[in-house]
Amino acid sequence: MNVADVICIFFIYRLYLLSFSSVNHSSRGQRPWDKTGTEARFNLLNMAVDLTKNPVWVNRMGAYFGTVDVDKTGTVDIDEFLQWAENMRDLCKATDAEMTNLGEQLKKFWGAMGLKPGIEMTKEKFLQGLNSLAQDELDRNRKGEKTFHEELNNAFFDVMDFNNDGTVTLDELKVRR
Repeated sequence: MNVADVICIFFIYRLYLLSFSSVNHSSRGQRPWDKTGTEARFNLLNMAVDLTKNPVWVNRMGAYFGTVDVDKTGTVDIDEFLQWAENMRDLCKATDAEMTNLGEQLKKFWGAMGLKPGIEMTKEKFLQGLNSLAQDELDRNRKGEKTFHEELNNAFFDVMDFNNDGTVTLDELKVRR
């Protein structure tokens, strides 16, 4: 596992947002990100889109699935995600508390899409589950609730913030290579 693998997880939700670029959401062709400020946030958070119909998103998340499927069985399970986290222990000199929190947040995030202990998911089920999770995350955000993605990002951040100063610097990322 390398730094790029770790950062990939940070951006899974961002990839979801970027995937809207190939979806038309209005009869005039204006996309929600063409607007600014509160209006853009409102439009983006109120969209309901089946991402599995978006070829850009499917391609990106399919590639991510292939990266996570380290044993190349054509399925993923929660243990493959937890192994990535465990690999970070030495790489980032993480504490037991940080690793416990990261493991719990990974189980919570991926469990919300159906990836629980003892369950193996095919790529198709993974994409469907991730699509459902993305919609649920938007609902949580709309309600002002903390998203699972936000909690997972915070846990990764804590592991990567080597000196615990509240920032992850380029030097800290270089140390982990």
